[in-house]
Amino acid sequence: MTLRELIQQSSFKPVFNSLYRNYYKNFSDDEINQYSLSYSKVYDFLRNLKPTGNLNYKIYISEREEINFKDEEPEKFVDVGLYDEKKDEVVAIDLTSWSEIIDLEIKDTLNLNKYDVLGHILWEITFYGFTVEQINNYKKTLQKASEESIPISMPELLKELSDQ
Repeated sequence: MTLRELIQQSSFKPVFNSLYRNYYKNFSDDEINQYSLSYSKVYDFLRNLKPTGNLNYKIYISEREEINFKDEEPEKFVDVGLYDEKKDEVVAIDLTSWSEIIDLEIKDTLNLNKYDVLGHILWEITFYGFTVEQINNYKKTLQKASEESIPISMPELLKELSDQ
């Protein structure tokens, strides 16, 4: 099943419930309402999106572990990436054009329900913004920083993005 098909077969409310349960349960009511509105707009945008390209990837959902400190137990989390079968590698999806991923097949290695699948995908693709313009601005900022070869800290990057 593709991302487009999954979105068309799902309603937004249970998808946002998944986002809330997995990412936002400790946020204030005002913040949750703001995120709900933002994700709703993304959901509608994706539902009506026309494809502009087709990558030779699959949207790949798996579980990863990350160790933050030496003495801590590894923290498990759901990871969403793009899987290239020919190279047998997973790459980041967060800065990929939404029009390029909308018709990609989804490979869910965790057997999640469709609302959790969509919730995790939405979380990942909106990591740097809730609009195509915000994500493109972030890409431009990264490109500018790499061309200038000047290290930029995450707080500086976020400030520069919020000023745009």
